[in-house]
Amino acid sequence: QEEYRRSDQFLSDSMQQWERRIDLSSQDWRLAMEISIGVVRRQLTLDTIIESQLTRPREKVEAPLWTLLQIGVYQLVMLDQIPDHAAVSETVELAGKLHRVRWKKMVNAILRSITRLTTDEQASAPQSNAIPLSADRYRCFSIGLFPSPAADPAGYLAKAFSFPQPIMTDWLARFG
Repeated sequence: QEEYRRSDQFLSDSMQQWERRIDLSSQDWRLAMEISIGVVRRQLTLDTIIESQLTRPREKVEAPLWTLLQIGVYQLVMLDQIPDHAAVSETVELAGKLHRVRWKKMVNAILRSITRLTTDEQASAPQSNAIPLSADRYRCFSIGLFPSPAADPAGYLAKAFSFPQPIMTDWLARFG
């Protein structure tokens, strides 16, 4: 993820370079692609969720650590097939593999707090406490993390769907 963000490449090109360097099963490679593409696609949504659990300003969090948190949160909230404990454990372990042992405690704390926010409830329409998973399926949180869709539709669309707020404001003004 960090290499992709520093380059002018498309994510798929960057991932193809990594595919040649590491040995993964096809199943693991598909999962790595899903997570990488998902983190890029849902970046603003993931940032909103992470920021809700931070005890320090985001600017004080190193960029690679932020990326690790995005990877962990994406698995927790967007991928039903990965158990929460596995997403937390693997992300914490990845911090250690990156020789960032001091990050492990923060990654563990933030991801565990997010697991406590997620519920088994699902919604079929936008809500301030729900993240869209598909057109008519939303995973609910125990608290509102996003702006109210009724009071601030542009803010909700921006944060929950990861669309740029100015574009959402413009589209709503034009198309209702």
